Amino acid sequence: MEILTETTAYAGSIPAIYDRYLASLLFEPYAAETLTRLKALQPTSLLELASGTGILTRLLPEAFPDAQILASDIHPDTLQVARQKIKDHYNLRWEVIDATHMPLEDAEFDVVVANFGVMFFKDKPQAFKEVMRVLKPGGTFLFTVWDSIAFNTACNLADTTVARFFPANTPGFFQLPYSYNDDYIIKRSLHAAGFSETDIEVVSLMGYSPSPADAAKGLLQGTPANTAIMERNGAALPAMEAALAEELRMHFGSKDIHVPMQAKVVRAVK
Repeated sequence: MEILTETTAYAGSIPAIYDRYLASLLFEPYAAETLTRLKALQPTSLLELASGTGILTRLLPEAFPDAQILASDIHPDTLQVARQKIKDHYNLRWEVIDATHMPLEDAEFDVVVANFGVMFFKDKPQAFKEVMRVLKPGGTFLFTVWDSIAFNTACNLADTTVARFFPANTPGFFQLPYSYNDDYIIKRSLHAAGFSETDIEVVSLMGYSPSPADAAKGLLQGTPANTAIMERNGAALPAMEAALAEELRMHFGSKDIHVPMQAKVVRAVK
């Protein structure tokens, strides 16, 4: 997560709620997918950007016991949550890093990975140049971005629910994560940074939540949308959560809900 503005920052209580209620709903299935692809690369030095609360990070040390792994995020609050839940490993270190200005050596890593962080980089072309710089020759940049919000029902329902409560001055957070998925734009930026080979694959998976209420809480309290809601009318939050939970119940049932998701997995080679 590379998010810094007042209404898009993963700070305060947001990271812990995000980790508890959204991990299985949105992120764990793609962490497993990414891990499978990383295993095919067998890195000996791995940089994870936008590590967030460590949903992918926790899988890396045991999967790659001979690799040196650096997990990073621009926001210290998210790394704090990650470090509290992930035990110390001899081959894992943590660092607060801005992807657009990395305090790292040239040609230091075999692989750079970012699960659902690139969408938030404040200067994507500059971040791609930095990734290119820190990769070894022949190294791989592997990252995921969300496809259109139309293919991601839970967040689409959250977005429309928030808009019903705030028809004017509507918080726009839920559009942001789904705003960077045009293949041409992504490939053009990667090629401009110097990557010689790129490919993009659409991957559809299912997320899980024990209940619609848990999913609604995660979406409205575990994302920066919460900041915008509280700024506008925090007293509306309980009713908003109840309305979103009902929408989710109508679509997916009253418990053990399974929600369709769609993302793009991008691979670029130096």
